[in-house]
Amino acid sequence: MEELSQAEFVICGLQAEGPCHAYELDKTIEQREIRAWAKLSFPSLYRLANKLEGRGLLVSKTEAVAGRPSRRLFRLNSKGRKALRRQVEVIFAEVPSDSSSISLALMFAGSCPPERFLSALRSMLATIAERSKELRVKRRVVRSRYDDPIVDAIFSHELALLTAQRRWARNLLAKITATATGTGASLG
Repeated sequence: MEELSQAEFVICGLQAEGPCHAYELDKTIEQREIRAWAKLSFPSLYRLANKLEGRGLLVSKTEAVAGRPSRRLFRLNSKGRKALRRQVEVIFAEVPSDSSSISLALMFAGSCPPERFLSALRSMLATIAERSKELRVKRRVVRSRYDDPIVDAIFSHELALLTAQRRWARNLLAKITATATGTGASLG
């Protein structure tokens, strides 16, 4: 299954909350300040919704409104829900370098069954551990060739980011796991 672009991901995620018109999508994007994470303009919403419909992820119907032009109501179908869940899982498993993808995946995490989301978080932790290990090895090799604090800082910076992500993911995993046992907050 092909991945969704960030804008398509937002549209599918919002459509998972219920059918709506592009105008309603735009208002929701504005109210939730989603444009801080995804570049979406009002004109692009119709184009993207049509594209998603063409890919079989959304369905639409035209509604007549008294005294106004007809409107198209878009709805996420089962194929679209599957693509949305998959995108959330992929984002966590791959640990993207841009935090906006993680923020959006969190926003739509409720589209995943809790056990699949927990699995994605565990994959994230495994990926972070592997990347950290690889970076440490590379840093040792580079240090043996160069005595340059800037080069060392490049590796130190990346390792610090991965350490912070690991801490964050562990905390989130613990909170969600505590929820499953009745001692914490839930996924959605």
